Amino acid sequence: MKTFYRRLPKFEYVRPGTITDALAVLSEHKGNAKLLAGGTDLIPQLKKREIGKPACVVDLKAIPGLDAVTHNGHGLTIGSLAPSTR
Repeated sequence: MKTFYRRLPKFEYVRPGTITDALAVLSEHKGNAKLLAGGTDLIPQLKKREIGKPACVVDLKAIPGLDAVTHNGHGLTIGSLAPSTR
């Protein structure tokens, strides 16, 4: 069976440099924004029209620290962009 992919729908693309900036964009769009961390889920879903068209896509890849796994003595923090293996 052949899979048919459509073009991506039009949306605003934002690549904030801080978590504060990302949260401001999400607040501005009041639930009509999607987060992009790697794209392996979001992009195919948008192409197949499995999810509604967002007004904005917020790319998290430029935010420092989200790709890290850290332990501070109180617990483990796994960033949303941390790879599954190193």
